Amino acid sequence: MAGGVLVVGAGIAGLAASLLLARSGRDVTLIERFAEPAAVGAGIMLQPNGLAVLEGLGLANALRRAGRPMRRMEVRDDHARILGAASMPDFGGGLDHYVAIHRADLHRTLVDAVLAERRITPRWGATVLSAHQDGTVLLDGGGGYLTGDLVIGADGIGSAVRSGGSFGARQDDLDQIFVRALVTGAEPEIVAEYWTPLGVFGAAPLKADVTYCYAAAYRGTAAVAMANHDVRGFAAAWRAVLPLAGDLLDRVADWDAILVNGIRTVRCERWVNGKLVLVGDAVHAMAPNVGQGANSALVDVAVLAEELVARPTSEALNRYGAAPPPGHTGAVRRHQGQPSQRFCWHGVSGGSEPAGAAGLPFAGFNGAADPCWATD
Repeated sequence: MAGGVLVVGAGIAGLAASLLLARSGRDVTLIERFAEPAAVGAGIMLQPNGLAVLEGLGLANALRRAGRPMRRMEVRDDHARILGAASMPDFGGGLDHYVAIHRADLHRTLVDAVLAERRITPRWGATVLSAHQDGTVLLDGGGGYLTGDLVIGADGIGSAVRSGGSFGARQDDLDQIFVRALVTGAEPEIVAEYWTPLGVFGAAPLKADVTYCYAAAYRGTAAVAMANHDVRGFAAAWRAVLPLAGDLLDRVADWDAILVNGIRTVRCERWVNGKLVLVGDAVHAMAPNVGQGANSALVDVAVLAEELVARPTSEALNRYGAAPPPGHTGAVRRHQGQPSQRFCWHGVSGGSEPAGAAGLPFAGFNGAADPCWATD
């Protein structure tokens, strides 16, 4: 099968890329290894840079209803004393807040939009075994070869698309483990991150009485409890340094309700190789930092889509992979020295009318600051 765009991976970046490209008039084949769409994760914070892209897709209002719009976050020590606090600036266009949301709600909203888009053909339960610079990919299970005008690797840290090209990739294991969970009961009033001798603990209210929390699990008694899958011991370890953390973690039913993540980073010297293009974690996986991994991935696909609409493919890909203007800041650049956020995005009210030179339903600007928080 030949023609169109192949998007590999149906996570946040792959789903958004498929929607943006399909709505700009391209036929898209979305390839996902899971037989059914499924989100892995607990909570996520959608910042203004990511929300602007979702606004352009007409999805932001539904996500605000599903999550918790908020404007302030704090950093505290192990005695709950405030070390720093920030209120979200007003970037215009309604971008004066972030949204704390269950990742499954975000994923389902994107999947539903993809399934309603006639130019997108999903291939669920298909694994890409190899990808090649000429735009061909080999599928498992006798699926044969697919050929696209472009192959977008939105397939995460272990990207098969990245393995098929020459991107100058470097992967690092940070030797850090975090656990994440959703708990019910009393909730914090704001998003707060606590810096303690045991590591970082964070909590954010999502909706009703559901709270998302995350905790370091690579030091002291917390690491021992994590290795033994001892949820009560893990809560006790955290209670000893931060009673609030112990209270929240005590609400976790068992270890099966906890998501465990080791932290790895990816850095690539190049984001484009032939007809292979990388977005999101496939090109710049970073340590978790107020949700900027997912938000930066959304910006990646928005930049790529606008470039592809505005100019010939070869020129568009050169611009997508090019360095940002001097002095411009961005979450990805600060973490990885790469150019993903050379544009920030303002959503157009309603998300239905095209705007900007590229004719996509959002407009870019080279602002002095990015519409996001970064705590690095």
